Amino acid sequence: MKNLVVINVIPSGIGGIQTYGKTLEGKLNEEGVIVERIETYKVDRTKNLTSEILKKITRFFVNFVELSKVIKEYQKKGHKIILHAHIGKGVSFWENSAYCLWVKILGIPFIFHIHSSLLHVEFRQSSEIIKGIRRYILSEASKIIALSGYWKRQLLQIDGLQSEKVVVVYNFIDIERFKGYNKLECRKKLGLPLDKKIIVSIGRLEPEKGLEYLIEAVSMIVKNRNDILCVIIGDGTLKEHLERYTQSLGLKSYIKFVGLRPPEEIPIWLTAADILVLPSLRESFGIVQIEAMACGRPVIASKNGASEKIIISDEYGLLSEPANPEDLMERILEGLEKNGMSIK
Repeated sequence: MKNLVVINVIPSGIGGIQTYGKTLEGKLNEEGVIVERIETYKVDRTKNLTSEILKKITRFFVNFVELSKVIKEYQKKGHKIILHAHIGKGVSFWENSAYCLWVKILGIPFIFHIHSSLLHVEFRQSSEIIKGIRRYILSEASKIIALSGYWKRQLLQIDGLQSEKVVVVYNFIDIERFKGYNKLECRKKLGLPLDKKIIVSIGRLEPEKGLEYLIEAVSMIVKNRNDILCVIIGDGTLKEHLERYTQSLGLKSYIKFVGLRPPEEIPIWLTAADILVLPSLRESFGIVQIEAMACGRPVIASKNGASEKIIISDEYGLLSEPANPEDLMERILEGLEKNGMSIK
């Protein structure tokens, strides 16, 4: 393993892919594998779009130079090299494909690690020419990693994709990062009330995350009790809309938006919480769920294609129907009141 070099291509910024990619790097280092990271630029759609696109294009070409430099350096030393590309939706597929095909020309194999729940949908919606290009790119990968058996079956809807090429590797976390925290101390550190039930939701503020349904569920809950505080962690294109929606429902005292938080803070927020809520309409995995479990906190999640494989017992959490605020409300209340549900 000491002769192996993994070039890990992950997006910049904060999120599930980044968390997993960096955790993977640490584990590979422990096994004696050399890891070189190449970061793709993640466009921030809340900022000036023209400026953000220029930054992405610049990083794109810089990454080609960096890739060539890293490969040349380790090839001279006689190392075995493999590129591990973490693929999201949309542009991510094409950008990473360009890197992968380039290193293939240089004699380096590559792995596609699919973190998007939409790859098979994007394929189906493509023209026949684009489908052919996508098939070719996928056929050139040494392996394609799916995050669950369910998502492997979805990927195999892509014509010509061979089952033996697609392997299932579940996301994992470094449990040690989540140990040693105390709920009371965490709440004091974050300035959260000590006498309320704290609901935390972590993720991008985008339509597929279903946060409108969480806001509506909270609006129903507070009609009968006022000991609830919902903390929403994350950023995205729906931030202003969700804040306005919260205000329009008179929920400013019950829902708090705290923006993006650095990875080192996530164990503190999760430990401070009573439950994590993930109301997504679709997920490829949802790594925050196992992070919450590592903190001993149950998860309330919608049936989104991933959570069903994670919440396999009422000891871990509860599942709600997607896009159904009434059912989500009931599951949240059940999760908050159920004795002995916390897994810590």
